[in-house]
Amino acid sequence: FDAKDYPDAGLDNNYCRNPEGHPRAYCYRLDSYQFCNVPYCFPPQSSCSSLDGNNKELKDACAYHQCSDSSYPVNVIYPEEDVIDYCRCHYVIWDCEHASKNCDGDFLFASGDKILDKVVDKKNEYECCVQNEKDSNSNAKAASCECILKRGCEMGNAEKCYEFADHCCEVDDNECQCEYLRKASHLALEQSDTRKDSDIGIDPANRFVVFAQRTCCPEIDIGGCACDFWEPLCNEFHDKTFYEGDVNTPVCDRVSQWCCGRRSGLDGNHCSCDFYTHVISSFGSYSMTYLRENMCLKADGGFVPDHAFDLETLRTIYKETEGDHWSINTGWMTEQDHCTWHGLSCNDEGHVTKIMMKSNDVSGDFPSNYLSKLYALEALDLADNNLWGTMAGTHRWGHRDSTVFFNLRHL
Repeated sequence: FDAKDYPDAGLDNNYCRNPEGHPRAYCYRLDSYQFCNVPYCFPPQSSCSSLDGNNKELKDACAYHQCSDSSYPVNVIYPEEDVIDYCRCHYVIWDCEHASKNCDGDFLFASGDKILDKVVDKKNEYECCVQNEKDSNSNAKAASCECILKRGCEMGNAEKCYEFADHCCEVDDNECQCEYLRKASHLALEQSDTRKDSDIGIDPANRFVVFAQRTCCPEIDIGGCACDFWEPLCNEFHDKTFYEGDVNTPVCDRVSQWCCGRRSGLDGNHCSCDFYTHVISSFGSYSMTYLRENMCLKADGGFVPDHAFDLETLRTIYKETEGDHWSINTGWMTEQDHCTWHGLSCNDEGHVTKIMMKSNDVSGDFPSNYLSKLYALEALDLADNNLWGTMAGTHRWGHRDSTVFFNLRHL
């Protein structure tokens, strides 16, 4: 445009120009020159079919298309936020060398803190991308992973951490994926980013943490890895919630699910009761009062002491550990009062309180699952016997389950 064609527009000194051969067009505004915000046409993928080895601009653009595999087959990328981050270095190099050309740290025409910060950030990205592109061992995504995603993650961008885990870690590198998904989860929770994501219908923080747990703890392991994953999150973010459907779920509720077994339908009421009591007393999280009351009510009313349970457990122990060959098995499996059987002690109600069978040739895979029925049990001594298997890691319904002892309130 020429100002003389618009005499009443007040554009005498305000039009795009390029004096002194500056690589960018700029205009006169408020007694200073500022860059013109002109979009630049990004070569379409179709132009790569006629790639000329001497055309560096087209070569740089086609490197982006090859990296992105045309996931977003756009011809013009403006604003540049549309660029795929794990291929962004190819675009940055193209933009800095052929399009905006504003990546050399020339701040002569920049004004305002935000504009200056953006120019500085773009300069740093460009220098990092160029340096990493020179590495002959770098694949198409390596530079972008290092300069865009990893850098963004370290600066506190949860989405960048998630994308690094998804696109930059090797497929079989579970440790790398777990590390960056944990970082994404932590940042999202730290920044209170617990709002619903309109695109995917769930809370972004919830999305990151779910992927992190599945990656870090691929096996369903009640009371194991998943429990260890959630407990520190509860300790640090006990006041945060996840948006699940139409319900806000406290972060600490996941501990009850994965440490006490509620998510798998296991009877972890005593564990959940104790856990919620701890959270309320330690953190003042009174929003969990209802959950605590519900779990404690189930724990108190979910088990009715019965001598039959004691006898069933004792007979199973005898059968599964070769009781006929014990050094001493006086009274066992007879009609005598079970409280008189060798190694046992009972309370006034006739419930077993102690099983003392040290060095008694007790052999086999100890039936730990049955111990939860001895609700009054206070002591268990099986030292110096020939036993195998696990105690705190028994299996139920195909899952490792450490909740079978939560009815043992005195042990």
